Amino acid sequence: MSEQPGSITAPRRVAPDDIHRPLYHFTPPQNWMNDPNGLIFWRGQYHLFYQHNPDAPYWGNMHWGHAVSEDLTHWRDLPIALAPQPDSPDSAGCFSGCAIVADGTPTIVYTGTQGAHCEIQTQCIATAVDDGLVKWTKHPRNPLLSDIPAFLKQTRDFRDPFVWRMNDRWYMVLGSHIIDEGGVILLYQSNDLEHWAFKSILLQGHQEETGTPWECPNFFPLGDKWVLILSSIGPEMRVYAFVGTFEDEQFHVESQNRLNWGSFYAPLSFADADNRRILFGWIVEDRNRESQIAAGWSGAQSLPRELTLAEDGRLLQKPVIEAQKLRGQVLISTERGDSSELHLQDTHDCYEILAKMQPRGRMTLRLCCAPDHSEFTDLIVDVEKLSAIIDRTHSSRNTHVDTSTLKVDLESVADGEITLHIFVDRSIIEVFINDTVCLTSRIYPTQSNSTGVQLIEGHTLIEELTIWELQSIWERA
Repeated sequence: MSEQPGSITAPRRVAPDDIHRPLYHFTPPQNWMNDPNGLIFWRGQYHLFYQHNPDAPYWGNMHWGHAVSEDLTHWRDLPIALAPQPDSPDSAGCFSGCAIVADGTPTIVYTGTQGAHCEIQTQCIATAVDDGLVKWTKHPRNPLLSDIPAFLKQTRDFRDPFVWRMNDRWYMVLGSHIIDEGGVILLYQSNDLEHWAFKSILLQGHQEETGTPWECPNFFPLGDKWVLILSSIGPEMRVYAFVGTFEDEQFHVESQNRLNWGSFYAPLSFADADNRRILFGWIVEDRNRESQIAAGWSGAQSLPRELTLAEDGRLLQKPVIEAQKLRGQVLISTERGDSSELHLQDTHDCYEILAKMQPRGRMTLRLCCAPDHSEFTDLIVDVEKLSAIIDRTHSSRNTHVDTSTLKVDLESVADGEITLHIFVDRSIIEVFINDTVCLTSRIYPTQSNSTGVQLIEGHTLIEELTIWELQSIWERA
């Protein structure tokens, strides 16, 4: 057995003048972070593992970082859980995977990589040595799955296991693609987690429609349906959600949607002690490599979300109720007819907005606004055009950041009152619209006073609106 060293990750270091580092979204202590990994609730604690480069704020040298929380909100850094080992199946990196409990022992199932470009990808497992999940032992017979189906016509994209137990057997889905055709999710079965048999293609896409390759699959029951969530790398990074039925090891899709729009990728979900389906996603940077190196960190995790199904089968997602623990003072609270003068300049840079809007007309809410309006970001909800827009054109004077506009369709939320749930955390904006349409965006104001909030248009459409200051998740660290 190969025991991981349990090396301590670099101390959490935050520059006091870094106005872009989030305070209530999880970020790495230092350097690079991407996909959430191995989410698990164990012995009264939530464990968040994540893809991590401990040596630099850019992708490479993939380890599994680790943090723990008692309340899904405030986090404490733990030692690195998995590290690449020379002359082993993960010598080039420990890629993404999941965590399960097998015979009473927390177990990680992950992709080990080899080769100069991580082009050899096989599936491995590691088991916890202690109840704190600090130290892990890699299986002596890793890799436990290395045979890649010939019909894929490629051998380098075969990764990101998601495992569950059903009918006294273990099942696993993996992300991949078929050359010149599109992304695929592969279904495997095992009796013992060590010997895996290919069962079928769970789902196959067309590269012109849903991109390729596919990775980071999640497949789980929700209500009386099954949900498949996957991430597609190209031609642009997207996350899709499919809802349907799973019978006789066949997935029959009934609906398909984008899970999130914008700077959000590679989500992972898990079931907690109350059987809530909770999901985290990687919030991607939208600034150049040099800016990330200068900052000394890169990447954030989304607020944890609870997934449910509406009566009509639509997938719903909303911030977990634990996020309300972050609420501080109420900065403003208005009802219909009181919002004409909604203008807060000294709003702080971390806040939550909950607003209800009549399903008509157009509303523009200006966020992260400088006193002279030299920097601002507009959130526009246009019911007549059935669209929601995050306009970043004036979000930053920095020419090395992405200031493109994000526009999404609102057809699915056109009926009835519209609820907007907005979270601003310095450089992060997350927007939930009726818990069905989600937008995530990054902004990088250059001025520390670009913190104002103003209702520019649509005053008569607002039924009620409340803004809370939100506290740092590290105050208890």
